[in-house]
Amino acid sequence: MMNVGLRALVVVGLLQLAACGSSDPQLFGIYTSTLAGGDVRLVVASASQEMTHARVSPDHKSIAFTRYNDSGWNALATEERGYGETEIVVCRIDGSEIETIVPPKEGVVNSNPSWVDNGRSLMWVTTDTPGNTPQLWTIDIATRRRSRVPTPEAFATTDPDRVGDTIVFPVKKTGEPDAIFVMNADGTGIRQISRPKFPAGMQPGRFTLGDYDPKLSPDAKRVAFMRLFGEEGWRIFVADVATGEEKDMTGPGRIEGLPEWSSDGEWLLFRHIDRDKLHEMGVYVMRADGSERRMVPLPRGYLHNHPQFWPHAGSGPDAKIIYVARRHAALP
Repeated sequence: MMNVGLRALVVVGLLQLAACGSSDPQLFGIYTSTLAGGDVRLVVASASQEMTHARVSPDHKSIAFTRYNDSGWNALATEERGYGETEIVVCRIDGSEIETIVPPKEGVVNSNPSWVDNGRSLMWVTTDTPGNTPQLWTIDIATRRRSRVPTPEAFATTDPDRVGDTIVFPVKKTGEPDAIFVMNADGTGIRQISRPKFPAGMQPGRFTLGDYDPKLSPDAKRVAFMRLFGEEGWRIFVADVATGEEKDMTGPGRIEGLPEWSSDGEWLLFRHIDRDKLHEMGVYVMRADGSERRMVPLPRGYLHNHPQFWPHAGSGPDAKIIYVARRHAALP
């Protein structure tokens, strides 16, 4: 539904090999590094709870993330079990002062936080709503006051991103592919950007066909997102916000998604999987036109996920990034 993380079938298979429970206190972790792969630092770790959607605050002092609480047969709370009983957590950039901002509820989604109002608030997705319809809300960090983002009440909305007064988000419609919409922060000017089409007979698999996790460029003129092609996997697209004209940045044969813009709008950071070349999977970067693709040289033996540039970090080799990772001995 939300940020589902590019689960290639072979990678899912690897994950299912995990033993019951874990004695590794750093099985799941949130890390920072440079774009060149240097200065790798562990921020938060857990032996049993996966953490995703890690986002650095505009002042670089704090991190917000999603944490999972619904444990499965192996005593691990992971994204594979779904988003029920997730929570929104904030900590300092050094991993200290961990605090739950939106607590978990059984069967309720609280996920995908992003910093808004210059870091004073978080915007997130919740199903703690009438009919459990996913909606977008904000919460003031200091006062804990909550406010609903004024999307149409009939819309099932997920995966929000905001730049200035512009918000983008996917909308889930019964019997139709998920599509990207844009609106002003006050709820006016809402319109559809993407109109995904698929070959007749394409099966959706576990998730609905369509578009997920849109991210606005710093000037809010372009939006990068990932599109699910059923069992073929995910591809990255970039669309013009004004016209909807789009470009497939991935093409068939690869699985890529979770694109994130550099603060100068020059580069996209993303997750890459090639089923035939597992040793090459990981976090990658490419120019906004799709050229100069390369892997970020992060430590191997991990499933790397949810990469993002730090706010205002630029895109040079020393630019800071944040990502989540899971240890796995079977990975190259």
